[in-house]
Amino acid sequence: MLSLVPTGWFGVVSFIEVVKVPKSRMCWRMLLNNIVLSRPPIVEALIDIRCEWTAGLDNEAILQRLSTCTDAVKEQFPKIERQVSRTLQFDPHAKAPPNVTQPLFMGFIARSANGERVVQFRRDGLTFSQLAHYKSWDELMGLTRNLWDTFGGCTGTVDISRLATRFINKVRVPFPILDAASQLPGLPLPLTEPSSSSQLKDFVFRTRSLDVPSSSQVVLTRVLEEPLEGAAFAQLVVDIDVFKMVSGLMSNDESIWKTLDSFRDVKNRIFSKSVGSDILDQYR
Repeated sequence: MLSLVPTGWFGVVSFIEVVKVPKSRMCWRMLLNNIVLSRPPIVEALIDIRCEWTAGLDNEAILQRLSTCTDAVKEQFPKIERQVSRTLQFDPHAKAPPNVTQPLFMGFIARSANGERVVQFRRDGLTFSQLAHYKSWDELMGLTRNLWDTFGGCTGTVDISRLATRFINKVRVPFPILDAASQLPGLPLPLTEPSSSSQLKDFVFRTRSLDVPSSSQVVLTRVLEEPLEGAAFAQLVVDIDVFKMVSGLMSNDESIWKTLDSFRDVKNRIFSKSVGSDILDQYR
């Protein structure tokens, strides 16, 4: 599951400590700019809704309300863990040991019995992840809406601050990469001699850009690890994170779901431009 762990700078690091608390596959079709995939290579899909509570509550009250959320879904998500945040403060020039703050309760992570679905009920929002056997966007959205209704019933009115979707794909690509222009469009060539994509052994390529039509930001990360010697194929990770900072949205605003729907279209467009059609043929 994707980690939603905040980090800080200038000698302050925040991290999450997880504390444990005592089926058939449907084939579906994904349309990507007129490309139809019957077996899309998605290994994780998530929807993330960040918010701020309008009611001023202390830590214990937040714990009780979020605990009510996990109780409401424990039949579907029986494996429950608690999220705790700590802050590590240190001075690289001082001899004193780092100072670790007292734990701050952040929320709960609840997993399905088979571990394929994960929901996070946090003090700053809700995240739902499908880790395996992704079937369709409609199912992902429907499950998220149900969980959001549960979250809202426990927390009361909240102000939405950020909306996001994130899809991680694992794509099998021929190795070495003989023609990056057609196989992996937009991938920069190495600066070594010869400057050819066939000389690439591995790479991590990340961009963050604004998508004007949707007013969203897109973080595209493509990662390739060198396969074993003699292997004809390598695994390429294509990670597409689409998000938007928002204001003035309440928890029951229908535009939440319209905005997320637009993110799905952005994701499909970016994915279809990140991987060549010849490589996508194996997933049609």
